[in-house]
Amino acid sequence: MTDTGLLDLARGGDREAFGVLVERHHRMLAGLIRQRLGPRGPVEDLLQEVFAKSLSNLSRFGGRSSFATWAGSIALNLATDWGRKESRRRRLAPASDVEQDRVPAPGSERPLHAIETREEAARARAAIDDLPLRWRLAVTLRVVEELPYETVAERLNAPVSSARTWVSRGLAQLRRRLEVRDDDT
Repeated sequence: MTDTGLLDLARGGDREAFGVLVERHHRMLAGLIRQRLGPRGPVEDLLQEVFAKSLSNLSRFGGRSSFATWAGSIALNLATDWGRKESRRRRLAPASDVEQDRVPAPGSERPLHAIETREEAARARAAIDDLPLRWRLAVTLRVVEELPYETVAERLNAPVSSARTWVSRGLAQLRRRLEVRDDDT
């Protein structure tokens, strides 16, 4: 059944139909949240909130976009809000309480390498966050979830040609943003 059909059933009170939507879009939405917040973000907690907000606001969903796009924007907004709150908390927390300030044990990952890896991951997350929402969703579904273009198109309620274009343009923009230049080193 399509997302549209499931949404119609869910609006009529069918919780199982909404459960199918949750199962269908769980990984993609988790990927978006993880991209926005990194590995330390409370992905599952935020996903629960995304689906709770989606369910309580089904009557407001007008269908101008796909369910995946709509839920994706809710996920990104919640992740952004959590990130802001976490950033404020870290500024107020004593340095010894901040996990990232730990000194690696002897023989573990070199400190400089760990810093470089964190910086690269943050740079990649920022580049993905800068993509237009449809491109970001398409890239996440195709690259992160490794779904075929037909499934990406179905999830985004778009033609396969549009899904291919969004993935292609999104990846091209990411390559340009993440390209290492001689003057960067």
